[in-house]
Amino acid sequence: MNNNTVSTKGTDGLFYVGLQIKNLAFGLKKVYSKQAIGKKIDKIKTWQNIFAQDFVEHYKKKFGSYPDFDVIVSDIIADYNNDEESRQICVNFGYGFRLYDSSEELFKDIAKTLNLNMRGAIRKMKTFYSIPRETIESEALLQIANIEELESLKEFAIMPDVHAGYDMPIGGVALLDNQISPSFVGYDIGCGVSHVNTRMIFDKSAKNFDELTEFVFTEAYKRIPVGFNSLSKPVVYKSDFTSASGDEELTERVREKIATQYGTLGGGNHFIEIGLNDKKEIGITIHSGSRNAGHTVADYYMKKGRIFNLDSELGQAYMSDMNYCLEFALENRKKMIDIMLSIFGLNITSFMPDFINKNHNHAIVTDTGVLHRKGAISAGKNEMGIIPGNMRDGVYIVKGLGNADFLNSASHGAGRAMSRGKAKKNINIEDFKQTMAGIKAKVDSETLDESPFAYKNFDDVIFAQAGKNIEIVDKFVPIINIKG
Repeated sequence: MNNNTVSTKGTDGLFYVGLQIKNLAFGLKKVYSKQAIGKKIDKIKTWQNIFAQDFVEHYKKKFGSYPDFDVIVSDIIADYNNDEESRQICVNFGYGFRLYDSSEELFKDIAKTLNLNMRGAIRKMKTFYSIPRETIESEALLQIANIEELESLKEFAIMPDVHAGYDMPIGGVALLDNQISPSFVGYDIGCGVSHVNTRMIFDKSAKNFDELTEFVFTEAYKRIPVGFNSLSKPVVYKSDFTSASGDEELTERVREKIATQYGTLGGGNHFIEIGLNDKKEIGITIHSGSRNAGHTVADYYMKKGRIFNLDSELGQAYMSDMNYCLEFALENRKKMIDIMLSIFGLNITSFMPDFINKNHNHAIVTDTGVLHRKGAISAGKNEMGIIPGNMRDGVYIVKGLGNADFLNSASHGAGRAMSRGKAKKNINIEDFKQTMAGIKAKVDSETLDESPFAYKNFDDVIFAQAGKNIEIVDKFVPIINIKG
């Protein structure tokens, strides 16, 4: 066989690409100018990327999924060791001045050269996008690409409400190999949504409709502190916080916040909403989190590092403190649901069997790694969940379908289309008032950044998931919206 003839038999011509990389690298030994070397390196990088991407695609077809890097290399070696012609090519083409005695030696060398490129390609192509990648804002794409470079990343799923956050975008779900990241959970640990269907019928055509909505609206603001407001008197929470880090100052600060913020809403996109479904049943939905307690814990650990080994002291301490905040967030929303039910003369006890209370900022240890959800809810098979939209468009009650591509997750909401600053600057307040007509809510310059116009189209987000990872069970359209 002629030494300059390269067969493209075997793995879709990938062997040829590998040899091009090898020969280009060898060519560096024969050139001396920095410019020429730079151009040669650029060519090598280009071939490396093509080589890696094609390998991944080929082996996805062969195995039906994306295999690990070592599985690919082993399979290549087996293919070429069983192919006499390819084995002869391996002998004819050397790396530098050395000839290879077998395909195994050649491919181990190529594997060594392309190790990071191929691993990176596999990680990137494992990322599941629930919406077209080109529709995602550039800042969120940069954050996604940054996470894809992590050696510990096993799987990554992007929900349709994705938008830029801190480190990992909101709407990201990342499975890490025995690693835990405070920034992949976020500052509002345990932020989530709770919902209860009261089964009470309320007709908007009733004569006392306006009187009743005004009463509920007023009482909610009286009984539940919102925004930066806290309880006027400290309360005793059911369990004391003691940081697993051993930091006494952190312990004290978190205890103080819990004592004054248990049963408080907060501000921003947090809300209390009273809505009606098609049966005219009253539903109560609350979006809130672990308040300043969770923020304090998150800030403490984020200053210690981006990612911790789960088995390290910091990893175990963060997991313990985070779990406490997750539980507090659940209890905080439950407390407010109970208060809202009492306004209607009801008690939460009778609603517990159907009570939905979900965190969407958390990390959990699974059989395959540490699953981080940031602005995404768990949507396992038959698991009930709530996905809120905006001040105008209500909430969907959904049932999970357990889709592995979505990492058994779903969006946590509609997702912001504008930053708060951009919303304040660009949304017309009169348009805001007009679109909120018929809903008792705080509609003014203070809530302008929470206008429906600041969010993505809610139905687009929902129907990007319906029948794939979620089943729509019900929808409640707001008649009352409470915000900080």
